[in-house]
Amino acid sequence: MSTNVIIFILFIIQILSLVALVYYILKFRLIEKRIIDVSYNDIQVIVEYLKDLLIEAERVAESLELDIRKKEDMIADLVSLLELKLIRFENAVSSSYDENNVKKKVINFYKENRNPNDIARELGISKSEVELMLKFNKEKL
Repeated sequence: MSTNVIIFILFIIQILSLVALVYYILKFRLIEKRIIDVSYNDIQVIVEYLKDLLIEAERVAESLELDIRKKEDMIADLVSLLELKLIRFENAVSSSYDENNVKKKVINFYKENRNPNDIARELGISKSEVELMLKFNKEKL
């Protein structure tokens, strides 16, 4: 009896395998039909659309790359500016603010033909202060 049961189970497995095989064949034919139903013109329209998308994507990428370069340049300039200001600040803090010393520097810079804006920037003081010092110390010029 156990042999009959095994044969029956094998028979059921074969029937199920046959049903699965038929199902997959039908599914494959359906997919094949869908693939065949696409015309050459349909494919051409899709390809043209994709080309347009690619061109637009490249244009946007170039624009973004240019913007990024501009921002990077701007950041580099800002960093340089900050570094210069930090150096000036450190110089101003490290050399104590001695008015006589500042007057001497203003006069020396002026004798070197530097303008008041440059002198003020270099010493970390206002342009008005530089002009006043030069005005009151004309005899030393």
